[in-house]
This record gives sequence, structure tokens and C-alpha cells, in this order.
Amino acid sequence: MLAGIGGLAMVTPGEPDTCKQPEPPYGSALLGHFVLVDNNAQDFWEEPDRTLLEELFEPQAVQRLAATELPPGLLDEDARHILREVGLPAFTGAEMSLVAVAEQGLTELTAEEVWGDGGSSPYYLLGTWLDGRIVLHGDSGAVHRLPAEGEEDDSDPQVAASLGQFVTMLQNYISGRCLLPMASSRTEREDVRDEIEDSLTAIDEGGGASRAWTYALHDND
Repeated sequence: MLAGIGGLAMVTPGEPDTCKQPEPPYGSALLGHFVLVDNNAQDFWEEPDRTLLEELFEPQAVQRLAATELPPGLLDEDARHILREVGLPAFTGAEMSLVAVAEQGLTELTAEEVWGDGGSSPYYLLGTWLDGRIVLHGDSGAVHRLPAEGEEDDSDPQVAASLGQFVTMLQNYISGRCLLPMASSRTEREDVRDEIEDSLTAIDEGGGASRAWTYALHDND
């Protein structure tokens, strides 16, 4: 029996002796009782909320770093606060995979490794999204999703102006994505998508309109 963001599935392997067991996940988004499938279900969350993250992803998946574990090149105070006090969920789902920061730490990347050109401020790897790397800028705290191999360069790869906005957008995005399979009609799906998109752009007008956030919303009819 497998369970995840899409529901439950019973799987019988064709060749049990050669079938690999699934790797234990860090956390899968779980939809609580606090959301209904309609376009007036809730006000969106405007701030990162550790309690909500633990309800969505399970407590052990929302990982933090001690102040002494934060990399010295991470200068943005909002990013340091989020990683120290709120936490970043370690999970794989919704075309995204975020690192388990408490176990793996933050891998530092140079501007050359990220953009192919020079720059003094480091970046930190947060995971992958649509096969492209998610990176955090050490100075500004902005979050970028880099193009995957073979993908055309994105003219505006920024998906959030700060790590706090990214986590807040993630809360709204994942809870909305959990609702989509529950919608019983095209109208309901469109309402849920509109709510997701409106919440994202209300939190971060530029980042919320990026392709990374909107791509999957219109690719599952």
C-alpha cells in the first residue's frame, strides 16, 4: 500500500524478488479538515507558519538549523530567521523536491555554478523543481528556480523575493494542489486554480506569476 499527495494505491509487483522497496519519504503533504473544495473556502495564509507546515508535511519533515549551523555566507536576515525558527519542509511531491536541511545542510554554490558568470555572493541549494535547481541567494534571500538541462533559459527565474515569501507561497500552493484531485467538475478545478494563483501573486506579485508555480496548475485536465 502506497500513500502520497495523489491518494492511496495498492501495488502488486510483477516480479516480487526483484522489486525494490520504496525509499522512506521525509514527508508528504497531508490535507487537513480546514479546507473545502470551493473558491470561497479560506483566506490565504500571508505569513510562514510552522504549525501549519507541520500539519501539511508532518512535524519531522519541517526541519530547522541552529544558529551555529547557518552558513556564514547567508547574510539575509529573513532567510536566517526562517531556517532557524520556522523551518523548511523536506518533501518530494508536486514536481518539487526540497532538501532535508537538518540532515544535509545547505550546499553552497558560486555565482559561476548558478549563472555561468562571476559574482561574489554565494547561493545555497534548496532542492529541485521541474528538474531545475532551486537556489537561495545569500545576500538578498531571493529564491530562484534554474532551467533544467535542455530547457530554454527563463528571462525571470525568481520564484520568490525572499525565503519567507517562498515558504508562505508553498503553504498555499501545496494545500491548493491537494484540493485539485478532489474537485468534481471543471468549474471547481478552475476555482481552485484561481484561488492558488491569486494567493501566490498576493504574496509576491512577480514571483507568484512565474512559470514554475503555474505550470502544473493547467496541465492536469
